[in-house]
Amino acid sequence: MLKNTIKIALRNIKRHKGHALITILGLAVGLASCILILLYVQHELSYDKHFDKADQVYRILSVNPKDGALNAHSPYLMGPELKDQFPGVINFVRFYNFWGPITLNHDEKSFSENDFLYTDSTAMDVFSFDLIKGSPETALKEPYSMIISETAAQKYFGDQEPVGQTLTVDNQYDFTVTGVIEDVSENSHFTFDFLAFDPQRIQAFGSLLDQWHFANFKTYLLLSENFSYKELKSKIPGFIERHAGKSASLNYQFLLQPLTKIHLHSSQIKWGFDSRGDISTVMIFSVTAFLILLIAGFNYVNLSVTRSFKRAKEVGLKKVLGAHRTQLIKQFMGESMVLAFISFLFSIVLVELSLPFFNGLIEKNLTPNFFQDWLFTGKILAIALLTGLASGLYPALFLSRFQPVRIISGMLKNSLKSSLFRKSFVVIQFVISIALITGAVIVSSQLHYLNNKNLGFNKEQLLVVNRVPKTYSALKNDWLQNPNIIHVTSASSVPPNSAHYSTVYTSTSQEDRRISVKCFFVDHNFIETLGIKLLKGRSFSRDFATDEKQAVIINETAAQELGWTSPLGKKLTIGWNQITGRVIGVVEDFHFKSLHEKIEPAVFSAAPNDRYVMALRLKGDHIPQTLAYLETQWKEFTAQPFTYHFVDDSFESLYRSEQKLSHLVRYFSILAVFLACLGLFGLASYTAKQRTKEIGIRKVLGASATGIVWLFIKEFSKWILLANFIAWPISWIVLNKWLQNFAYRINISGLTFVLSGALALVIAMLTVSYQAFRSANINPVKTLRYE
Repeated sequence: MLKNTIKIALRNIKRHKGHALITILGLAVGLASCILILLYVQHELSYDKHFDKADQVYRILSVNPKDGALNAHSPYLMGPELKDQFPGVINFVRFYNFWGPITLNHDEKSFSENDFLYTDSTAMDVFSFDLIKGSPETALKEPYSMIISETAAQKYFGDQEPVGQTLTVDNQYDFTVTGVIEDVSENSHFTFDFLAFDPQRIQAFGSLLDQWHFANFKTYLLLSENFSYKELKSKIPGFIERHAGKSASLNYQFLLQPLTKIHLHSSQIKWGFDSRGDISTVMIFSVTAFLILLIAGFNYVNLSVTRSFKRAKEVGLKKVLGAHRTQLIKQFMGESMVLAFISFLFSIVLVELSLPFFNGLIEKNLTPNFFQDWLFTGKILAIALLTGLASGLYPALFLSRFQPVRIISGMLKNSLKSSLFRKSFVVIQFVISIALITGAVIVSSQLHYLNNKNLGFNKEQLLVVNRVPKTYSALKNDWLQNPNIIHVTSASSVPPNSAHYSTVYTSTSQEDRRISVKCFFVDHNFIETLGIKLLKGRSFSRDFATDEKQAVIINETAAQELGWTSPLGKKLTIGWNQITGRVIGVVEDFHFKSLHEKIEPAVFSAAPNDRYVMALRLKGDHIPQTLAYLETQWKEFTAQPFTYHFVDDSFESLYRSEQKLSHLVRYFSILAVFLACLGLFGLASYTAKQRTKEIGIRKVLGASATGIVWLFIKEFSKWILLANFIAWPISWIVLNKWLQNFAYRINISGLTFVLSGALALVIAMLTVSYQAFRSANINPVKTLRYE
């Protein structure tokens, strides 16, 4: 039976090459799109699952109960105290990274490193990093010990044995390399090249480590297998109240986040590691994969039914010879499975050809091996066969119900004229296509808005040097001699990099107003360098000696939250370093983070400490020459590496997820339209063949080819218009929900829906016109000769 089914299927493919090509191409493109998306989704869902005890590791999150803001920092004491008091907490580990890059030296080599983390001696107990050299039991047990990645070992030591070598941090601290690990997997929510154990340096925070409001550490807990993290979560409020006092427990709340959910569920969490996915993007792509596969399946149904009248005699003859309907259903379903399998083979070829382009779009390195990863290949094959099975079910039932008497008597054609069911498939296909086109337009418009919105300061030609040398003043004066350098300043951070969070209050009284703010510790000309607009008062000035310790500047939002209509001269204390000053100026609100988040209160202080980066305003001309000059002069004043970035590039990088989404929705909408047009082409072809004699009669009676084409266009345009009216509200609901992720967003215009629908309508009409034009140009003698 199987052999016979395959023979018949191959014979039909050979006999009807055009139909088979369109059917196989449609299914193959749909399957290839589905495979690519599933590869991406599988990669996103695999984050951190490679760790041995991934299901037992949880990250502590801090919650601000006033606004629900989440961050990945917790107090220094929280990890060890939880371990001591709850037997279910087996272990803990904390990570900390100081502001700015680290300078590392070995012999003659000196590099600036960003992937540098300080940790506890328990890091290897909680996370099963793959150690190539050294012992996991002892690698981080001694102070000033360090584990490095395989890439870092090659970079610093080449072919030398790295274990036992010394690396000097910031020209002050010598660390001994005690282990080498494989480069941290790409599907880990945090990566590093250097993991250092230095309890002495952490102690530099002094008494702050004993204060529960000082939450600057990323803490992970390892729980026992039989201990419910929900049970621990419910006990944390009481635990905090016992240790930190009632006031602290009211100011902070804490949650536990499973390790395997961090990557996809941290888009709104501050102070985490940089690698962040988005569960909504994964869900959108998963739905897109299903919809594209659905369109491909509908195509198969339409094209199969289109050919049904050609196989009517075959069905009638088999029934006359004694074939049962069940046997015919099995035959047609078997043929559908054969076509699906052939489409699956073609889809693998398409995936291999398009994978480099797809990897470039998503900025990943997906490398599927269909001949080794049999589990994944089996899943894809199962999807293909199920698609073939589901797609072939209706045609099989439709074909097998033909009655021999109706076929022989010529009544079959009349029964086939009812095509409402097939037209509904086309409508659904275009609903999906129009929704995807609209989504592509809205996502692209929002991305354009994000990249071009006025941020409240000038981000163009603003260069950030990633450290402040001890010779800052002399270097600044030297650089300002170059006519291509307009301003030079320094600060604790420059947007969009994170600034200090601190609490400010209006006096030392505990009863006075206090708010959480972003603190910028800046040089006197910081406001001017960034181009921030001053609304009231004045900026910092060296003409006022008291500005460094007795003056602050606030933004509009800070003034509003403090309830000040006339803030100038008001007193303000910054809790971070207990600087008390009077407000000398108010600046216009500006965006110092992504547009996903609202502008927060900000306070600026000219205190000389806590400045980690330099910012330079350059002229737009001769940028490469200016950069070469800056590096040359830098080396004259300091031995530290010269590293930099441009602020506009940093802001653009904040929206990489949206960029990926925009590109992928755009390309998959094109695929969806292509597949929908294949289905429409099949239906138009079927309709033209059904109306061949009608067209011949119309031509004999004087109808023009243009009139006949217009007849087809009018018939099919109403179905595309119906698809528009269904797609528009669905698109609006989904896209409006997506835009809610942004504090600052575009307004959805009705014109966008109209233009998207018009584009789909034009493409559909071109598809129909081609088939209608062919039918209209057939000589009526050929169609009416036997009438």
